[in-house]
Amino acid sequence: MSDEPPHNRIPVELLCEIFSCVTFLDSLSLTTYPFHVPASHRAPLLLTKVCSQWRDIVFNTPTLWSSLAIDMERVIDSEPKRRFYRFWLDRAWGTPVSLYIFDVRRSDAALLKNNADWIDFLLDHAPNIKNILTGPHVFNALLQALHDKPDYRNSRFMIGGHLEGISCVLNGIDNLDYSFHGQTSTLFPKLRQVDISSSSYTGFGDLQIHKLTHLSANFGLLEVLRINHPTLTFHKLVELYLYPSTPTRYRNELDEFTLFVFPELRFLKIFDSTEGLPDTRRTLAHFECPQLDTLQIENLNPMMRLNRVDRLHTTGDFEFLAEFLKRSSTSRQGTKRGIKYFVTRHRDFLDAAFFNHPTIRSNIEFVQVNITTQHTTRDRYGMQRDDFDTPMLSTPGQAWNSHDYALAGAKNPAFARAEAQKQLFADTWKAHNLDVMFNTGTTKACVGWSRIRNRTVGKSFIKEWEAAFWDKGPYVECIEQSKGAEMVPY
Repeated sequence: MSDEPPHNRIPVELLCEIFSCVTFLDSLSLTTYPFHVPASHRAPLLLTKVCSQWRDIVFNTPTLWSSLAIDMERVIDSEPKRRFYRFWLDRAWGTPVSLYIFDVRRSDAALLKNNADWIDFLLDHAPNIKNILTGPHVFNALLQALHDKPDYRNSRFMIGGHLEGISCVLNGIDNLDYSFHGQTSTLFPKLRQVDISSSSYTGFGDLQIHKLTHLSANFGLLEVLRINHPTLTFHKLVELYLYPSTPTRYRNELDEFTLFVFPELRFLKIFDSTEGLPDTRRTLAHFECPQLDTLQIENLNPMMRLNRVDRLHTTGDFEFLAEFLKRSSTSRQGTKRGIKYFVTRHRDFLDAAFFNHPTIRSNIEFVQVNITTQHTTRDRYGMQRDDFDTPMLSTPGQAWNSHDYALAGAKNPAFARAEAQKQLFADTWKAHNLDVMFNTGTTKACVGWSRIRNRTVGKSFIKEWEAAFWDKGPYVECIEQSKGAEMVPY
């Protein structure tokens, strides 16, 4: 029998796969996911402390070091921190790198413009940058440097020549120079993932839409792109996130749009917090998405009172969605297919007219209307008020059961009243042959149906395609699981 420790007999290739999984899992709980914030108690640095063999494997596996969150102010003014970042990035040499570059304060933005050392640092130690997520000041300084100094564009590293993904929120910044923002196709010829999630920014009007696979922008940018592309077909786009735009002139011009064609689009998410869904109606009327898998409509203010069930039954007009489903359920080859998932947090969809619409019922396999609920209680002075935080039905890590509820309700009358309101809400919608779920640890409720095997209402939908590099879905799911809460049917 060999005296060699068991972990030393594991093949190197298998160890590399294990280390990759551990590094990924360690990043799941970070707010910077999917970018690593280096720490000695997290992989990959933690793995180097086990033994010399593991240390050698980790140091010689570039993919373990291919993601990093960088504090740019520390790069500029702290030599020890710069040495640490250099150590990390040198381990990733030869593999594409994804960077989250923390933005500088507005008062320090001049440091980026007057000090080019930070760009030289990136050129020297991260020559093959694949994705960058950053703030407006770093992003603007990077664009300006690439525009003003051809040496950066023509260097053997070509920081812009490798870049495939950009994510930056350019909103409410008045002191940025946007004059060079219309040259993205020149500065970043390989760009295919773009996140400029802003209600007013439309500066990337020269995007090469035939290369894009993921786009997050406002409605106004589509109008700008249409000017440069009379026949607007996004041949490769897989994911699209759309925000409402300001100024309002873009929203008014949406009625004049020609048909936008997305032959490969799988995921469409529309942010529309307005009652009546004006942006959603206007958008879907001009979209053709024959391969669409998931339609998601997001409302950032979805509060709903549980005790006001009389207001939940309206007679909304959902023909706009039915017409969109008819167009999207038939491909150009005549193949019939429906949308797999429809998920929304917009309260307008908590409507019997929506749930009972025959076209919607027959063309969507999974419908989930998420709401954040309120319940009515009385304070110690006898005054009625709306609580946004219902009592927790379980202790984190422990399952909820009826016995626990009975004990809690006996001790806390407010708990019992909240539970009664939940049950009334659930009975109202179960009468329409719908599933109703409540989260035991939060105020989230779900109403809908599922015809997908092993996929109940309340569970996150699964993306069966490449997600955007900025997608934080796995992080959100990890945080939800760490709370020990679960969805309970009513």
